[in-house]
Amino acid sequence: MYDKQEGNTAKVALSFDGKQAGQGSLDNVVLGMYFASSEPFDVGVDNGGAVDRKSYTSPFKFSDTLNWVRFDLKQE
Repeated sequence: MYDKQEGNTAKVALSFDGKQAGQGSLDNVVLGMYFASSEPFDVGVDNGGAVDRKSYTSPFKFSDTLNWVRFDLKQE
């Protein structure tokens, strides 16, 4: 979930399989650089532009089993 707030801030929530896993706020949103409809954050599928156009073309769906995903978040 992404809920734009006043100024360059937003409230966000991360969900997995329909269940909320975390929530927080963004203090410095980069406006207009990315669009959720064209470049969403996907795991196991790439519906937007290919990250490495030499390795695969988009749309691309991972065809094996994805056992885990690791996120390292940096707070400043």
